Order: sequence, then structure tokens, then C-alpha cells
Amino acid sequence: MNTIMRLFLTCQIALLALFQVQKYTLTFVSALLSPRARLAARLLAVESQLAVLKHRIDQKKDPKPRFSLAFRFLWALLCRFWPDWRSAAHLMQPATVVKWHRQGFRIF
Repeated sequence: MNTIMRLFLTCQIALLALFQVQKYTLTFVSALLSPRARLAARLLAVESQLAVLKHRIDQKKDPKPRFSLAFRFLWALLCRFWPDWRSAAHLMQPATVVKWHRQGFRIF
């Protein structure tokens, strides 16, 4: 019975997480389609940094955040298309983001 209860709680947590992701996605898409695209870009920037910090806290390992390739790609795109991206870069130096953008351009 204990195993069934753990399985049920695990499924419940997974479902709640899925609904939260869906909610965030719908919120972002609706903000992106509205004239508030700048707000949507800022929200995406802050949410991506928050996800990195949450992952670091969950792992309880390294105090320095490790940025995935997807995170770096996202910030390279924000650097390219969002003029005010520097004001939202809280976890890394703007020079680091520019370096990621240049590295991606060299690969391209």
C-alpha cells in the first residue's frame, strides 16, 4: 500500500508541474501576442534565470550556476533581438552573454 501511495503522490506532483508549465507557456504566448512584447521578453529572461537557480537549489551541489546550451542560446537570441536585455541579466555579466553570442555566430 505504501508503494501505491508514493506512486500516486509522484503522479500528482508531475501533473501539477505539467499544469504549471502549461500555464506559464500560455501566459507567455498571450503576452507575446499582445502589444506588450517587451514585457514578455523580460518575463522570459527572468524566468529562465529563476529556473537555473531553482535547479541549483534542488541539486544542492555547486554554488555557481551552470548554464545549459539552451539557456545560452536563449540569451544569445535575447541579446540579438531585445535592446534592453542588459537590464534583465542578473546571473551573468553582459560581457558573458556577448561572448556566447559571438561563439554562436562563429559556429554558424
